[in-house]
Amino acid sequence: MRALNHVSFNYARDQATIGGGTLISEAIQVAYANNAQLTTGPNFGVVTSAVVKSKPVPQANNTAWLGQLIYSGDRLERVVSAVNDPKLEPEMNVFLYFAISESKPVVLLTPFYYGNEATARRKFASLLDIGPLVDTTAVTPQNHWNDGAGRFCIRGG
Repeated sequence: MRALNHVSFNYARDQATIGGGTLISEAIQVAYANNAQLTTGPNFGVVTSAVVKSKPVPQANNTAWLGQLIYSGDRLERVVSAVNDPKLEPEMNVFLYFAISESKPVVLLTPFYYGNEATARRKFASLLDIGPLVDTTAVTPQNHWNDGAGRFCIRGG
């Protein structure tokens, strides 16, 4: 399957052809290097090939605000309530996870906003105002949007 690995774009960069064996991270890197953005989202699944929509985007504009917000377990109710506050728009999403850190429950949020940091912080203010223990959010280039999920997509695993 890896022998079929390839990613190519048409001249207008509004269509990408992804060959079998291509890792998601490879497709994203090629898109970024070609000043394009795949419009499939992060979940390709297992495919032998795919033709997907893409759009030309200069690397300087191909960024989003994202990261982790980690709250102590005692803030669970406030966090869950606040997750419902932002009116999610097409350029936004947020995932909520429960975890154990150092034998204590924590709430982990991963907000995403395709736009600038000031607007993102305003749109996610209900979550930020709670006061996370950890805030790793930052403006990030598209070829690094899925870095946090890398552990789940290990080559050969």
